[in-house]
Amino acid sequence: MFEWLRRRRPAGEGEGVGFRRAYESFRRLLGRNAELLSAMADLEADLRREGPGDPRVRARVLRVLATSLALVRDLHELTGGRAEDLLAVHRRLDEQVRAQLAAAASAAPPRLVLELDDPAARRRDRAGDKAANLAELAVVLPAAVPSGFVATTAAYRRLCAAADLPERVRRLGRAGEVVAEHADELRAALEKAPLPAVIEAALGAAAQAFPDVRRWAVRSSGVGEEAFAGQFDTLLGVPPPELAAAFRAVAASRFSDRALARESGDDDAPETPMAVLFMPMIDARAAGVLYTRDPHEVEAPTMWLSSAFGLGADVVGGRAPADLFIVSRAPAGEVMERRLAPKETALASRTDAAGVARVPVPEAERAAPSLDDDAIRRLAELGLAAERHFGAPQDIEWAQDPGGRLWLLQSRPLVLGRRAVRRPPATDSPLKLRGRPLASGRGMGAVRLAHTLAEIDSTPAGAVLVVRQATPELARCLGRIAALIAEAGSSPQSHAAALLRQARVPAVCDAAGAFAALTDGDVVGVDGTRGEVYAGVPWPELRSRRRDAASRPPASGFVHDLVLRLTLVDASAASFRAASCASIHDIVRLVHERALTAMFELGDRSARGRGRATRRLESAIPLDLEVLDLGGGVAPGAPPGRRVGPDQIVSVPFRALWRGVVDPRVSWAGRRTVDAAGFFSVMQNTVMQELGAMRRLGDRNYLVVAPEYLNLNARLAYHYAMLDAVVGDAPDNNSISFRFAGGGAGRARRDLRGRFLAQVLGALGFGVDRRGDLVNAWLRAATRAASEEALAQLGRLMACARQLDMLLGDEGAVVERARSFLAGDYARFG
Repeated sequence: MFEWLRRRRPAGEGEGVGFRRAYESFRRLLGRNAELLSAMADLEADLRREGPGDPRVRARVLRVLATSLALVRDLHELTGGRAEDLLAVHRRLDEQVRAQLAAAASAAPPRLVLELDDPAARRRDRAGDKAANLAELAVVLPAAVPSGFVATTAAYRRLCAAADLPERVRRLGRAGEVVAEHADELRAALEKAPLPAVIEAALGAAAQAFPDVRRWAVRSSGVGEEAFAGQFDTLLGVPPPELAAAFRAVAASRFSDRALARESGDDDAPETPMAVLFMPMIDARAAGVLYTRDPHEVEAPTMWLSSAFGLGADVVGGRAPADLFIVSRAPAGEVMERRLAPKETALASRTDAAGVARVPVPEAERAAPSLDDDAIRRLAELGLAAERHFGAPQDIEWAQDPGGRLWLLQSRPLVLGRRAVRRPPATDSPLKLRGRPLASGRGMGAVRLAHTLAEIDSTPAGAVLVVRQATPELARCLGRIAALIAEAGSSPQSHAAALLRQARVPAVCDAAGAFAALTDGDVVGVDGTRGEVYAGVPWPELRSRRRDAASRPPASGFVHDLVLRLTLVDASAASFRAASCASIHDIVRLVHERALTAMFELGDRSARGRGRATRRLESAIPLDLEVLDLGGGVAPGAPPGRRVGPDQIVSVPFRALWRGVVDPRVSWAGRRTVDAAGFFSVMQNTVMQELGAMRRLGDRNYLVVAPEYLNLNARLAYHYAMLDAVVGDAPDNNSISFRFAGGGAGRARRDLRGRFLAQVLGALGFGVDRRGDLVNAWLRAATRAASEEALAQLGRLMACARQLDMLLGDEGAVVERARSFLAGDYARFG
């Protein structure tokens, strides 16, 4: 694969120079990879607030296209022109994305205001839930729904942009802070930002279509609001000159303390857009709420109707006594039971100023029913018509004007059973673990500890999966788990984090000690927004509702599908190739894996050559290593000459590996005790080795180093080990690849040693592929600390596995030795 290095090398240029050039390409590639992952995470956040026609979104998409092309070209250079397939795929995707961007840019800009009779007002992404439901209901029951208009989510986004809110929220997320704790700051930013003139003009023009309206009701209409009603502000009795200020106030309530606290476990709470509904105030004689089903007995043939004199705000909020009428569904509206409440005051529109006022109810009417039977029957008929249209029981707000006409002011799905109210964890749910947020949301379930891919594959539905490291291979179970806990840290821009967000699985990473603190079957709650894990059932309301991921539509749109979606998740699958790339994100993932493989193979290629610019490592450890410094791997003050000491090598991964190699608890001396059968197996197979392409016993061992890079090719007794590692402060670039093969014993004993290595490496958080005695293992995107510890463990493992063939006689010995190693009992390998 790397004959190109030899072909391109000028006369007199050593193998080490070719390696240095390849390493420079590799470093550029890693830099672009980290830049791309960050840019795609920002783009994903932007798309929650803006459409593809927005100039900022377009600019970010074009940047991702340009940087990803440069990334593929880096790979092309690194592999000597072997990335033509990826260049072709990138050209195809680039053309598709640019064509879609052009179409989005040429489309008419989104409208800031829509009248409720406009078909576009029925779209929830533009008008929000409340306005869209009313606009839809007006088609079915036109005489029962007041006219009005809605300031769309596009208007809300304009206001947010004026307050620089998207960047404020993004900065909080990057800092790992919980948005709910900055509610005051975000709300103040919206309240102080200048209202864009186009919004004020659009609101004024819409109000002029209602010249007779003197007072308005201004209500929130958030996207997804019907799932958590009552969290945002409603302003009543607003005069026309104050509509713009009312729009700003209701929009700012998107960041009220109660709203963000209620949504603190929600994936997209701070970014879900808000529309604002404007309806003429009805000088209500009576008002209230209609449930088209008994909220406690869904099969009962009755409806519940609450009513009080005046406006219905106090009835909806539960702040005033109200009459309750239990009425039949068939025939519609027959009163089965009346529960009348004393009604001393009523809420009414002010005539002298904006707002509402509480007025006394005449003495003679205080004990009287607030609705007569005819109005009850007509309301029941309207409620059943709404239920038939929406196909589900409805929770309806209504009002009756002084002339007796009935109006439907809101209709949303009825939440049956006990209403879910989010709250902090119960005091009897102790905090078990604390980590870093990786994917927001809340989930609960029984713990499943998984060390290997096979255990991940068998994870039951609804479980809380606990792993050593969050990797893209988790995609195979994300559709069925309730939450994820990872012991090691991960970057929010990593491939795994992107998959978790796409699947809407709450996740906590860097939860040190998770495997020790939890056992299979423990019930825990995971708060991915705060990075906390609680014992037991901290949020009982989650039991009675589906997990957020199951109840929400997946992200969509051409930018998501062609740029952000990640489908190449299993690097060992046959489909992990250029022809299967369906997005730019797929290309980025495939390029990264190919680059790591290229450097791994280049190390082997270089070790087989006859490089000259090397030094011998002076050490008491019998590894006989030739060191090639790619630049900066050896301390500047190291003495000149052919020899170098371990303390003079400053490579981060080398120093971590060497910490394990020289651990005083491990032995590099000859084996003191052996199994007799194992000894004779080694003696027999020494004469007739079946090493195939493995290096010969007399080959030199090579160590290639740079400040954040290490490549090791070494013979360990009759075994062959190869290690390639990138370790630094950017987790997305961190990678460890390890291969161990060969042996002096017979095939059966070599196979047992392969089983031992696979068990240990899997328990340490590595992905593992074992084929007989050949073991390949990898660790990706771990934090610097986790990567360094993994390398130290590899140093110890190489020492312990050197002559292990002579100790392993059966599967029981494999399990016993694996347990000993993981427990730190290295003396058993001496």
